[in-house]
Amino acid sequence: MELVAACAMGLKTKLPGEHSFTTHIIKHLRLELDANGYAKISDVINGLAHRDSGYRQTPVHFTGLNDGKATIRLEAFNPVPAEASDVIRESAWLTLRISLRDVISEDLVTDLIRWLKAHPKRKVSKLTVEDVVTSTKYLHAFVHEGERGANSGPTICQIPALDQQEVTHAWCVLKVLLAGLAAQVQSATSTNKLSSDTESISGDTIPASELATKSLLALEDGLLSAQAAVQQGVMASPELYSNREALQEALDANLSKELGLTPFLNRRMISHFDPPSLPSLKTYHEPISTSEHSEQFRSLFKENVRGLGDVIVEYKHYDPETVEQRDLERMQGRMETLAKLLQTPTPIDFHSMHCLRWFHESGKARFGLCFEPPKGSTDFISLRELIESSKSAQKPALGQRFSMVKCIGEALLKWHRSANWVHQGIASHNIFFFKYKHRANFDYSNPFLCGFEFARPSSGISQDTYVEDFEMNVYRHPTRQGAPIEYHTKQHDLYSFGVLMWEIGAWALISKCFSAESREELSPFKMQRHIKSNARKHLAQNMGAAYEKAAIRCLDTDFRVEMDDPVGSNLGKAFEMMILKGLEPGIKL
Repeated sequence: MELVAACAMGLKTKLPGEHSFTTHIIKHLRLELDANGYAKISDVINGLAHRDSGYRQTPVHFTGLNDGKATIRLEAFNPVPAEASDVIRESAWLTLRISLRDVISEDLVTDLIRWLKAHPKRKVSKLTVEDVVTSTKYLHAFVHEGERGANSGPTICQIPALDQQEVTHAWCVLKVLLAGLAAQVQSATSTNKLSSDTESISGDTIPASELATKSLLALEDGLLSAQAAVQQGVMASPELYSNREALQEALDANLSKELGLTPFLNRRMISHFDPPSLPSLKTYHEPISTSEHSEQFRSLFKENVRGLGDVIVEYKHYDPETVEQRDLERMQGRMETLAKLLQTPTPIDFHSMHCLRWFHESGKARFGLCFEPPKGSTDFISLRELIESSKSAQKPALGQRFSMVKCIGEALLKWHRSANWVHQGIASHNIFFFKYKHRANFDYSNPFLCGFEFARPSSGISQDTYVEDFEMNVYRHPTRQGAPIEYHTKQHDLYSFGVLMWEIGAWALISKCFSAESREELSPFKMQRHIKSNARKHLAQNMGAAYEKAAIRCLDTDFRVEMDDPVGSNLGKAFEMMILKGLEPGIKL
């Protein structure tokens, strides 16, 4: 504890106004927050005591109650803009929806409970957590609607047989968790252990500590697993791949919204059927100011564009000497579809920015996508720039790097699974992190997947041109280097992801493991072997054996999938189980 007095004992403080203690301490708090992202009490008081501060008295700082600990450090809350409320109001209930910047954990749940209970009002008798129970109702409807023949959205009967088994298993696990929770609730209620330190599920109460450490987390994991199984199965449904009417019916169903299917279905509709109801997003590019400069690995730029305001622009250049008119028309069609896909509202775990418009500048032989900057962001940096930086303070912790890889992998999988498009540009210069107001560091928990200028439908024709650039080829599968001998596939995206795993694990650029002499002599397949050999030397000692094995599996594109459906469902499942699931233990490090 620390105490701060406006002036010494026996003196009178200034009256409220521009010279008051309150006015000056708020001013100095803001100065410290703007400069550092935080404010230390000792620094604020020292600033007030300085003769140039404008404060005409000397504040007194009592630290004797601090037991020798460091001075208190204050950080500002990031205001979250209110979204359209979907709360069902009841006379005796108030439901809070808390958006998190990180995955749910025991420590986070405990901190949230402590925060909510810090200053409770007398009329608040308990806190309510009801999302889990509400969501199970919709999962139950999905699993059992098919038996009743109800036509109210996707049902378990419409998805492939293997996916039906996985959904049924996940649902059974969730029911066991709910039954266990019900038993705990009944036990707590029967012994009449109700106090102010309780949580509520559907009106019943259980001890807060037990809920925080066991029940809530277990239910959250069970619910997410069941929802993921449903999403995976529905997007693998052949009917939703080829039948526009069936896809639209699924989109219109309330069940799809409640189970988190809408973002997937929307992207599928746009990428496969290009709804005519959506207006064109093409615009004229008229920048008022720009930060654009020529740099090979810099693809995002801040601009102020007339009619759009402050935006982030991503450019895609092409060679006008080699691109024919029909290819140019195809590219424009893809840019239109891509912009619509990126404009579709998506959850945060898609890790993509919201697209506003796109443009074509034929005189400069380039396309551009205009994105809305993330709310509250002040700056951004690419993963490549972050790795190249010599500032050790900016290097993410081990657990953060595991989380970073998993977030990027999950975003890529959602892109593949929903729109059935390949990215074609997975590389460290296409992964970005943002810094937010009142924050000293970049937010490593929320990487943004960019570089969509090369993205296209999985079944579409690649815009293949001869590329002889070592720094770019090092991210590409051997069959996609130089003059490509294969169309780009999802497996090729996963190969590039393996290279990205190497860079994040070794915290170095992949090009640095090649000498200048070897770059001239290496064939594409020798380059692949060299990367795998280097991974075996360095990844295990930095990230562990499981991480090394996952990276090499991606570099080998060995996912043991011999036959697949048009959506690549089996490949997606294999990538999720063999790669992404194996990363979860590392996130807790």
